[in-house]
Amino acid sequence: MAEIKRYVRIAAVCTAITVTIFFIDKLTGCSTKIKEKIVRDPAAPLATCEGAALGSTREVACEEGTGNIVFVCTDKGEKEAARSCVVDVPPPPPDECTAASTSFAAVQPILARGCNGCHSGYDGFQKATASAAEYLRRFNLPVADPQHMPKGSILTGAETTTFESWVQDGLCAAPDVPPDGAEFQTLDESEQAMLSDVTNTAKVDQQERLDTRYLVAVDVINSGGTAAELALYAQAAAKTLNSLSPERILAKPVEIAPGIYRFNLDDLGIDQTEWQRIERADLVNIESKTSRGQLLKLLTGTRKPWVHVETLVDTALRNSGVYYDLLETPGTFAALTLALGVDFAGDLRKRDVLLSAFVGSPLSPHNRMASVHESRDGTLWCTYDTGPLNTPEKNFFQFPLLPDVGGQRNGEFIAGECIYTLPNGLHGYALFNAKQSFARPPGSQVLKKRSDLDLLQNVAPVAVVRDFLSPVSSEITAGISCFRCHAGGILPLRDQIRAHVITNGAQFGADKDLVLDLYKTQPVMDLAVEKENDHYAAALATFGIVPPGAEPVSVALDAHLLPWDVAKVCGTLWLEKSNCTVLLNQSAVAQAQWGQLSSGGSITFEQFTQSLQAVIQDLRLFEDPL
Repeated sequence: MAEIKRYVRIAAVCTAITVTIFFIDKLTGCSTKIKEKIVRDPAAPLATCEGAALGSTREVACEEGTGNIVFVCTDKGEKEAARSCVVDVPPPPPDECTAASTSFAAVQPILARGCNGCHSGYDGFQKATASAAEYLRRFNLPVADPQHMPKGSILTGAETTTFESWVQDGLCAAPDVPPDGAEFQTLDESEQAMLSDVTNTAKVDQQERLDTRYLVAVDVINSGGTAAELALYAQAAAKTLNSLSPERILAKPVEIAPGIYRFNLDDLGIDQTEWQRIERADLVNIESKTSRGQLLKLLTGTRKPWVHVETLVDTALRNSGVYYDLLETPGTFAALTLALGVDFAGDLRKRDVLLSAFVGSPLSPHNRMASVHESRDGTLWCTYDTGPLNTPEKNFFQFPLLPDVGGQRNGEFIAGECIYTLPNGLHGYALFNAKQSFARPPGSQVLKKRSDLDLLQNVAPVAVVRDFLSPVSSEITAGISCFRCHAGGILPLRDQIRAHVITNGAQFGADKDLVLDLYKTQPVMDLAVEKENDHYAAALATFGIVPPGAEPVSVALDAHLLPWDVAKVCGTLWLEKSNCTVLLNQSAVAQAQWGQLSSGGSITFEQFTQSLQAVIQDLRLFEDPL
């Protein structure tokens, strides 16, 4: 970043050995307390004595244990971003915990009083055991320190002694306090995991931070989801991102913590402006305003360094405008074929194309035709849909040819869908309408009506094709509907025209041989479908997706759009269910809009999104605790 700002206040004249730093609170800017003294190697550059770029970081070795403390330059001063200090306090074997040992039964009420008001789940055994040293460090900080816990109060001397005794005695569990089951993950923990990751130069190069983003499925964990469900969301994240990518290499997001996945925009060929398009179209629109959230924004240079997996699916795939924009889909069928390296009219004239036509499909009860063309990266598959048979030309059993073939019996259609191979082996999807025009076939004096696929469409006409599989909507929407229907790739194409023409050849006259040249035998079409689907399956296997199993993108979106119960709402808000229920009952806004949640009812996706910001504001969620 070009703008250089002074980001530390020096308490005294800098010396070659010791630099005393004042840390200014990110939110208030009012703290003038000396936080720590940093002793440097005399030969090391004293970066804190000079101007530094906003968002730059430095690391300081931990005074105890191993690891580093990472600080980031903000516009109001230098602020701690991540801490990897590890003090080894191994718990003794269970048989060393005796009746005289301080057990978790004595500690749990202390944590419930001191922590749970702001941090749901911090009184759990597994959480407390894993973070005991950090708990103790924060308990012993001065009350004015931003990291002191509990906020605005202190533990009594007896409480501190009890906690210290529990640590010293080996973190013993009481027989009546079993370890937690699935580990609830707080927003504080999630954002700390992201900060620790993005400031770790061994994982994220400093030059890559502005292209670093995170997808989260923590809501699956927090709402009681299974490991299998979490795995599906990880697959949905990978498949969605790479289905928007023009790159040839598949990029697999990296799991940095349970339910948190890092990816790089540049690896996917997505620029920062395009990511902002996703941010703006986000209907859930959760934005963190916590201290850690602000640091993440600064380091990554974006308003939303993280979004939920299902939010990405909804925003980038169900919103056709965003989907087409990110894939840079041309606005016309002619331009799409040109971009894919397909000579559409030439293929038809040279008969270098496979045709298939039939009545009835999973999407339409009407006549349907399909054509297959070789493309630069694989193949282009297009369907031609007639809707109701209100003209003779819509009966492909009488008019089985496409314009530019050079025959007399050109069928008429009103819409079409295209599937094409992306450079990385996944599929892109596009819907088109059809324009009506007239043309004079070669050697004929008669003007014949013809139809061509024309303008890009967001939604296909329900009277023509319908999504019979979705529990949410029967509309065919690019590209999300295509993901569900074509989970394993191209559907089998069972041609009915070739046999019909062989049986009734006389009615086709000179076009009979032309039709038979274009409508190849069934084994030829089966081989083309198999070849493309093998290519597609190899790409899916990179993310552990094996058709005909559950299609992960559809699973994530259906869960997103179907009714929301209290567990789902609370999990998305990073709130433990019992505490969340109390908060929702205390909020007049939540009671007015989501009151049925408290009695075991559910709300619609629209109810959730329309009222969410008011509830967040009323409950002061996604902010630092007061």
